[in-house]
Amino acid sequence: MAGPESTGIHREQAAHAEALLKALKQSYATHKSKNIEFLLKVGELCRLMQGGRLVCCKSGKDRTSMSVTLEECCLLRNKHNLLDSAFMTTLQTLRSHGTRLENCLKNTGHKCYHFNQLQLMLLPRLLTPPLYTCRDPE
Repeated sequence: MAGPESTGIHREQAAHAEALLKALKQSYATHKSKNIEFLLKVGELCRLMQGGRLVCCKSGKDRTSMSVTLEECCLLRNKHNLLDSAFMTTLQTLRSHGTRLENCLKNTGHKCYHFNQLQLMLLPRLLTPPLYTCRDPE
């Protein structure tokens, strides 16, 4: 029976990990204040190495929900062939009809994300929820 070494799987994974590390270094060097690319590459590297990581905000619902749904869409694209043309629609659908709003309901009693107008303006596009799912925390 042939092992993974004979099929080249380990070499492919090592090459992919090296490419990800190089991309991470380049992304980090840009010094962006909200570097989404960096976060996505870190997640991909963790998965490749069968590692784990946590993403959470203060309450574990709003920014965490945006990050979780973004990662879910990336996994759908990378592992299940979600078309790039369907990426944003799928992302917004997960945010408006997925389980993350149920988490908000359990935490706050409201089935909506709590972002004020300033926060919404400052969020990167990939982390912005559909406006109709938001409520100003007042």
